[in-house]
Amino acid sequence: MSKSVNFAVIGDCHYSEKGNYSTRDCLGAKRKVCSIVDKLNERELDFVFSLGDLGDGHDISEAPEIVDAFSRCKHPVKYAIGNHDLCRRGEWEHTELLKMPAPMYDFSVNGFRFIVLNAFEISRYSRDEKEREAYWNFRKNNPDVPVQEWPGLYRESSWNALKTTLDDAGNKGEDVVIFCHVPVYDLSCLREPGETEPVARIIEYEKMLALLDSYSNVRAYIAGHYHPGGLSVRRGVVHKTVRSVCDFKEETYCLVSIDEEKLRIFGKGMETDFIYSYANN
Repeated sequence: MSKSVNFAVIGDCHYSEKGNYSTRDCLGAKRKVCSIVDKLNERELDFVFSLGDLGDGHDISEAPEIVDAFSRCKHPVKYAIGNHDLCRRGEWEHTELLKMPAPMYDFSVNGFRFIVLNAFEISRYSRDEKEREAYWNFRKNNPDVPVQEWPGLYRESSWNALKTTLDDAGNKGEDVVIFCHVPVYDLSCLREPGETEPVARIIEYEKMLALLDSYSNVRAYIAGHYHPGGLSVRRGVVHKTVRSVCDFKEETYCLVSIDEEKLRIFGKGMETDFIYSYANN
């Protein structure tokens, strides 16, 4: 039986009633999400995925408003945790709000394993004082490591769990797609063509890329966080950074279709189409 999956991916929302700023239409984010969900309800999809930052982080009521907007969806809705989600809630509080099984989790659909990572385990947002201290010590003791302000480090238990899940997917013949709020690959999050310094990526990007390189069944790493978005293919893995909901007038999101031969992205709003054939790998 051939395997295939169809899903939608929605980027950062940043809903807030505090008002708009910079390029962000925080006030209009819920309206856009409701409209996007109405459009997705007209399609046959296996699930819808939100890449996090539901609210802007000013008030504890923001994220529940976007969860309410997603509740209109007839498809299963899955979530990743964003940094702004942790401004008013801890990782487990936010997990309970979204009815996620855990901050890091996985699920299978039609021969594909989807792994959802939490990029803020040991970070400035940690509720655990020792983990928060470990994050600041890492930054202090590693001045040459390029560290953006927001992402954190992964717990060793999460590295072990990720390896175990990747092994299990391989043993079951499943292809793998990873969701994380923060990108991992430089070329999927550069401000302008030709720039060499990425704007946003996980701190332990080298370790993560080396791990992904050791598995031949990883098909894509899909992230948000960097609102202008981006896309690049590295060693047969499609690294897609989805453009935000809040920064564009157009209702912006991606439809994704993956089978045994190709990965297809159908861009909506300010997103663009893309097709990658695994025969090229």
